[in-house]
Amino acid sequence: MSFVADLQAIHEFDSGYSVRAVAWLANTEPYRTGPVPTEFLDLLHQHIEKAWQPILSGGWHECELCKKGFLRQPFCSSSNLFIPSTSVLYFAPVMIEHYIRKHHYQPPQEFIEAVLLSPAQKTPEYFQAIRPFAERWHVLSNGLRE
Repeated sequence: MSFVADLQAIHEFDSGYSVRAVAWLANTEPYRTGPVPTEFLDLLHQHIEKAWQPILSGGWHECELCKKGFLRQPFCSSSNLFIPSTSVLYFAPVMIEHYIRKHHYQPPQEFIEAVLLSPAQKTPEYFQAIRPFAERWHVLSNGLRE
């Protein structure tokens, strides 16, 4: 998994600035730590459990922050999470929950607010919220339901 700074526009996926990275962490880069609201963490978990996956990733990624050692296996994942807001689509690895729980990562406040306001994954309301971004992001439109 490659490091991308929080809230950096992801040009590979969109010609504008409507797609923002969150939680693309690396062991070579500092990251913000601190508490997060319990309600946010509960809702984030619910989003991850039912995460909409319109595209496949490039395989499994190991958590670079976990210490490797004898009989220790780092956390692994290959899925992503899309959280819409009114003006931005946040794109995060599902490893974000692990980063928060095990490494005390604190996502940007605007992402926390977006998770709190986002409709549940795979619901008609979720697809309605994500539709404006899908129209600009061809990859997403392939996975959208009518």
